[in-house]
Amino acid sequence: MSYVSRRELRIAYEDCIRRKRGTNNAIEFEVNENEKLESLYLELNSMTYTIGSSIVFVLRDEDGIARREVFAADFKDRIVHHLLINRLISSLDKHHFIDDCYACRKNKGTLYGAKRCQEKLRIASNNGTKKELYILKGDFHNCFNTFNKDIMYKALENFVIKYFSNDRRLIFNLWLLKLVLYHCPQHIGNYVMMQSKKIIYSLKREKSLLSCDDKHGIAIGNLTSQTFANFFLTLLDRFIKDVLGYIYYGRYIDDFFLIHEDKNKLLSDYKRILEFVKTIDLEINRNKFYLQYYKKGVPFVGFFVFFDRLQLLNSTKYRFYRRIYELEKIIYNRFGNSKRISLISAGRIQATWNSYMGIISHTKSQCIIKRIFELHPWLISKMSEVFDFEKDLYYIRIKDEIKNEGM
Repeated sequence: MSYVSRRELRIAYEDCIRRKRGTNNAIEFEVNENEKLESLYLELNSMTYTIGSSIVFVLRDEDGIARREVFAADFKDRIVHHLLINRLISSLDKHHFIDDCYACRKNKGTLYGAKRCQEKLRIASNNGTKKELYILKGDFHNCFNTFNKDIMYKALENFVIKYFSNDRRLIFNLWLLKLVLYHCPQHIGNYVMMQSKKIIYSLKREKSLLSCDDKHGIAIGNLTSQTFANFFLTLLDRFIKDVLGYIYYGRYIDDFFLIHEDKNKLLSDYKRILEFVKTIDLEINRNKFYLQYYKKGVPFVGFFVFFDRLQLLNSTKYRFYRRIYELEKIIYNRFGNSKRISLISAGRIQATWNSYMGIISHTKSQCIIKRIFELHPWLISKMSEVFDFEKDLYYIRIKDEIKNEGM
């Protein structure tokens, strides 16, 4: 019996490599890709497929402080992740996820989540005319490292049996789901460190999957982990919307917000939320509790959200400033004043520039660009030599504003 078609596997491969082309694992797989896909096809259909080694590394901030641990699955396993999620996602979107679950879903994301939060504030406050309205924000404590695999698998199993009961591949789907979910990449022999042990172990123990037992924790960095987290935390969505009765609510992975005119109700229901998450073996981070009058805004998914605008968080602004400074330093040391900047170097700067411009264009944060122009005129002039900076309408507008202000 064939559980996976070659065409389905090829689609999963193309979905996977679209985001990972250029990485070492992807390049290595592309060598004799047809043979490797055929081998994977046979392993899956014979249900002899086994999961390979992950690459573990720690993401650090600009000051070198370890913030997050990532277990990146082997490229072959990433293909299988896409295969599994491709089978589940349409049913999850149709029957399980609420509209205001923003993470890892088509046509949604951080910007969508921030704009939805702004829209809900605007509607709930009647365009800022209400006198009494409050917003509460919370998130989970080390969410990915505390997920209970037994509870999560039971919920996933029930979902798959309910919506795929007539699918002849049901047994295979459950087998693959269980294999992926219960895999422990933190076991010795299941991972390769890409950094020194000193860096890996500099992360707080509670934030590391390496400190988790076999029944808790899923790896940050895998498509399946993000989707499973979304699936599981929909239990919270349903509790808040169906049991507590909130209309103005949204969630991005483990960050969520509630909007209501009664401050005491928010406080009372927050206690009920704390009790509810205990029943699914999770914990709310009480140190990140936020409750504020709506006109003061709320930090959410990288933005500071108000009913009438979005602003960048200070951490994002400073990251942009620092990145531009580092790029200018690299380019100046390499080319100096007398030489024309290379296309490759200009392309890297332009990619960084465009990335931040895409975010800033949705906010009331033009002052950031003005500051970049003021502090880095050499870099701006060098960039103008290589690509047609002057045709960038956003650039022209800000440049004219600076000129009009006599800057």
